[in-house]
Amino acid sequence: MVRATEVALAVCKEERDVKAARRISASTYGIWHGEGALASELVSRCNDRLDTLQKWTENVKALKAQAQSKLTEGMTLKERLAGITPEELKAYLEGQN
Repeated sequence: MVRATEVALAVCKEERDVKAARRISASTYGIWHGEGALASELVSRCNDRLDTLQKWTENVKALKAQAQSKLTEGMTLKERLAGITPEELKAYLEGQN
């Protein structure tokens, strides 16, 4: 007869193994897609996530531009330039070429 403690220990070990597998999958592939997931399923899910992250990045950049526009509203060119470091100015000018 199997003792209840043995069953409990076996369940705990199995849960630890599943958690470890999830942790390894998440650290290696960025996601956990279930036991036995195909590589094509992982790629598809990652591509979907990349699309979402790119949309979010575009939204955040637009929000940043809007916030900076509001912040500098009413400032003179001299006041705006005073807030830019030489490194930022150089990077900006190099990006324009």
